[in-house]
This record gives sequence, C-alpha cells and structure tokens, in this order.
Amino acid sequence: MLALAACAPQGERLPAQIAPGNYRVAVELRPGPMQMIEFLVIVDRPHHGFINDLIVSVRTEDSNWQQAIPDGALGVYRRALRVRDRMHEHLFVRLRRFGEKKPFAELVFPLAGKSL
Repeated sequence: MLALAACAPQGERLPAQIAPGNYRVAVELRPGPMQMIEFLVIVDRPHHGFINDLIVSVRTEDSNWQQAIPDGALGVYRRALRVRDRMHEHLFVRLRRFGEKKPFAELVFPLAGKSL
C-alpha cells in the first residue's frame, strides 16, 4: 500500500494562508482531463492538528460555490473545478463551521504562474 502511495502523482502546493481563528489553509492542485483541476484544501491549526468539523466550499471566477468533499477525518477536502485560464483565475475558499449559517473566512488563492 505504501509503495502505491509513493507512486501517486503529487500535486503542486500554493502558499498557505491563515484564516481567522489561526486556521492554516493550504491548497494543492492536481491536473485532470478537459481543463479540470482537482483542488485539495488542507485545513489545520498549530497544536490542534487537522480540523474535521468544517464545511469547505470552493469556486473560481467562472463557477458557483461548490462544497468540497471531506477526505476522511484529516482536514482534507477535495473538489474538481474547470479552470479556463490559469493566468487570470483565482480559487476562492470559504470556511464555515458545522451548524453555523455564515462562513467565518473566505480566502483567495491566485493560480497565475502555476503550471501543471
């Protein structure tokens, strides 16, 4: 199993950002077919480990908000989105706690200059 994981393609990481509440949010990009990119949003807090009680939504300029799917209880959330022009697009990430209606953070990650 570890050998298979070692062979899996690794994505490109965008610089992490800090959201209110000292949440560190990192995004990894993985190329897909037909201008689709899978985005992995990794959320953790120093000295608290991974966070798994969030609802994470993502969008680009050309898409509506879409909820990312939690990948286990490790603070990793996945979603594939179409990206037409990486030089001019951004990934918007919205964080909301379970049971709350309003998001507590919205972050913007520029995709320009990243090549996959």
